[in-house]
Amino acid sequence: MDLSTGNNSDLCYITQISTELVLQIIDHIPPASHFDFARTCKRILACSSDVFKRHHDAFTKYHVSSDLEPETVPTLLRSAFGYSDPIPAWYVRSFEIWYDRESWKYWKTIKFDTMPSDDNENEPKSWKFLYGEWEDYLEPLEYGNGTSEHLETARVQMEDGFDGILKAVLLANCPRLRNVKFVTPGVDRALDDTSCLGWLELFIQDAVRGANPWPCGLANLQSVAVGIPSETWMSLPFQNQPQTYGPSNTSLLLQLLRLPNIESIYFKDYMRDPDNETDYSDLLPKRCSSVKHLFLDNCDELGHSFREALIEAPVGLLTASFRAGNALLEHADSIVSGLREQQQSLTSLMFYGYSEGGIHGYRCSAFRPEEIRSYHSLRYVSIDIQDVELDAYYDEDSKEEEETNSDYIERFFAECFPMNMETLTLWGELSSSYITWEPSQAAGLENAIIKLIEEQGNLKAVFLEDVERVRGSARPHTDMLWFQKVIELGKEYDVDVHTLTNRNKMMHEIDFPEAPDQYDLVTGPWGKRPEDWVFSVYSGRRGPPGSPIAHD
Repeated sequence: MDLSTGNNSDLCYITQISTELVLQIIDHIPPASHFDFARTCKRILACSSDVFKRHHDAFTKYHVSSDLEPETVPTLLRSAFGYSDPIPAWYVRSFEIWYDRESWKYWKTIKFDTMPSDDNENEPKSWKFLYGEWEDYLEPLEYGNGTSEHLETARVQMEDGFDGILKAVLLANCPRLRNVKFVTPGVDRALDDTSCLGWLELFIQDAVRGANPWPCGLANLQSVAVGIPSETWMSLPFQNQPQTYGPSNTSLLLQLLRLPNIESIYFKDYMRDPDNETDYSDLLPKRCSSVKHLFLDNCDELGHSFREALIEAPVGLLTASFRAGNALLEHADSIVSGLREQQQSLTSLMFYGYSEGGIHGYRCSAFRPEEIRSYHSLRYVSIDIQDVELDAYYDEDSKEEEETNSDYIERFFAECFPMNMETLTLWGELSSSYITWEPSQAAGLENAIIKLIEEQGNLKAVFLEDVERVRGSARPHTDMLWFQKVIELGKEYDVDVHTLTNRNKMMHEIDFPEAPDQYDLVTGPWGKRPEDWVFSVYSGRRGPPGSPIAHD
């Protein structure tokens, strides 16, 4: 119709639509379009006041959600599946999983100081599912690669008040979910088919195998943290584990790496099955993962096949971090040398908590500089000083004829690290087993660091505190003040020199990879982290200035 010549009496302007019809239109518009629709005219804007209030309330309540209240998960499920207002689920960007309930009697508000089984003050909360809800929630299990046994198990669990399956379905279907934080530990579905993580693993497997398309929540997920220490009873059973093999969770970590848009994974308490001889090259193909930041906290030995697959899987890994714990990470040098696959992208390789003795290399303390020398993108390096000494010992054939022993060691020290290195963290204690520092150990190392600062044009910071301490102790060597010449040279070259005695204000702010802790749990009881807390490159944690956490 030509609007310029048509009969105006036949036209229906949007401003002439009844208020009731406008409100119905608003209810059928996707949440993302509400604002644009409201801008149509003043009347539509006035009619949108209620929906804007719903947006505001949903953002306030659900932007960061958790399972602390038992009704939150089923409420958001109804929102995500169209059984109620879709706006609440649309606003969920982060979800924190604290505890998987395994009975209706535990459908209580989670207390941080009391287990549900010991909570005698509060009655369980009831919840009634609507007709057809279960069928919608469990449809992926019905048509995926899972067996009828999986479907029946899920039905029984929902009948009995297990909320792990509900949370997994919710995470898979929140349309704008970006990150998930689990206080609950990572255990494979085969060993725990009641947990949220266990069901989530199954959903990811089905999507990877093509049995189901990627659900929107999993497709958009960018960050996953498993086993965040919460300093509550929910974390206590998994602390101070003995150095023995527990349930393997290799498959869970593998599935998280297959998420299509994953960028960051923190995984605590990885445990392998020493008898598992699976070839992981097909399960985790080369360059199949979008992960950019990987942090393995208290990591067990990876095993040859999984180690190779893990290293080759990322398209472009930026940071790799390992923190020692009670588990024993063997063959660290094989991990480092294997990361050559990522040398074009890898900017940070950090080992934290090394003094606890949980990280070992083959015929070295952890790894030698030769493993990383060709990593031209690597900017953050942490290494045992004895491995530098060992590498210098192995490379003595390169000593030039006119060089003194001191000249050789200083030259080697300046040349053995990646050319674009910006920070160097030295840990461990000087040894007399490999090379002879002249005129003394402390003075010889200081001269080598001076040579490094003078020749490494990109260097911003050197961390030396751990070398000054008595091995395995917080106590410093008291025979002399270490690194005084280096401190003065650092000021001249704009290099921060971190020692036990240097109190100069540092010139550079360096963003090291950090693991989440209890203060990163927004729905937890701890509030914000104190502003004066500082990060330790040795522990990989933040703590009060001068606290023991700075060197554990």
